[in-house]
Amino acid sequence: MNLASRFPSDLVTPDLGPKMYNAHASDDEQGGKGTTKLHLDITDAVSSHSHTESLTNGKVNIMTYATPNEVSGSRGGAAVWDIFPATATNNLRNFLKRTSHYDIDDPVMRQQFYISTPQLAQLREEHHITPWRIYQNPGDAVFIPAGCAHQVCNLTSCIKIACDFVSPHCISRCRDLIEGTRRLAGVRGGKKEDVLQLKTMMMCAWEEMARWEKQASSKMQEEEGNGQMEGI
Repeated sequence: MNLASRFPSDLVTPDLGPKMYNAHASDDEQGGKGTTKLHLDITDAVSSHSHTESLTNGKVNIMTYATPNEVSGSRGGAAVWDIFPATATNNLRNFLKRTSHYDIDDPVMRQQFYISTPQLAQLREEHHITPWRIYQNPGDAVFIPAGCAHQVCNLTSCIKIACDFVSPHCISRCRDLIEGTRRLAGVRGGKKEDVLQLKTMMMCAWEEMARWEKQASSKMQEEEGNGQMEGI
């Protein structure tokens, strides 16, 4: 269930995509910078890496593509995802602060670092943290829960489509991440407003569920009344 879909049509809704990402190949070995640095999203997300050639049901499917090369072929994927458990975020912060040469308040939220494969081995040995590693190919979709730090390294040139959504299971994470983002904006400047409109979203979802409950109750009463009339 996507709570963001509960907004009435006459309200200005948050921009949750779809978004397109185009990037060339990068490197995830020692000294590699990856493609998308380690970061947190305030919503759940799905990233689609597909090859679509037609329009269906009036919806536009953007054609995406991954250029074949030896590296992606030998490793079994065009892009490498590392998705960490939400509970590992504080340890990730401490690890990056200790191993980097930069004085930074929040190395995860600031999206300044890519953890290379050798560093992942060090992280696993010292903190017992192992990410879920996913090899993505054309046609694959990757789901990223809100609050799970993640990074991406393209092994070849790729085009991807991403959409954000808000599930009821991750509302508390969304709220905490919004508050954290606003605190960081207060330190170095930036936007402090709730661009996700989480409170408004929850209110709209509650109002719609209340209407559903009222309609279901009325229908049940009507069916009970019809049953009583038939019994007379």
